[in-house]
Amino acid sequence: MRSRKVKFVSTDVIEIPAEVLGFKQGFLMRDPDGHVMRLVEK
Repeated sequence: MRSRKVKFVSTDVIEIPAEVLGFKQGFLMRDPDGHVMRLVEK
């Protein structure tokens, strides 16, 4: 994504306790229209 110049909202991948939100880590980025999206790893 960095090579495609995706605009990141998060400064880095964030570790999140799986039992809290149902996923382990994720980050925020913007889609081509400028909407914020959360990508996560379950």
